[in-house]
Amino acid sequence: MRLFEAVRPRKFYHVTLSENVSSIMKKGLIPTQGERSAKLDDYGIFMFGDKSHMEDALMNWLGDEFDEDDELTVLILTLPDNWPLVNEDTAGFEWISRDPIPPKYIQVGWTE
Repeated sequence: MRLFEAVRPRKFYHVTLSENVSSIMKKGLIPTQGERSAKLDDYGIFMFGDKSHMEDALMNWLGDEFDEDDELTVLILTLPDNWPLVNEDTAGFEWISRDPIPPKYIQVGWTE
């Protein structure tokens, strides 16, 4: 049960392995059920609605999902207001797109 309605941001943050960036910038982000989302029995493109929540996740549970030697890149997604998104988590900071996100909405932020 959610105690509030999450305010939908315009920019989102998505963390990926740096080795995936070249392909993502050509093909976009494609919703799939990867290793992490399979644990949740879910699929999609998972993203954070603000930088601080993404950084908190990387310092905690999300960072634990990657090997210590993995180079990570943060992608910044600027999506239209009518882009279909799901926000099912109780805290309201994680968003999911079940539709592919074309490269025109993606920019490389930085490497972690």
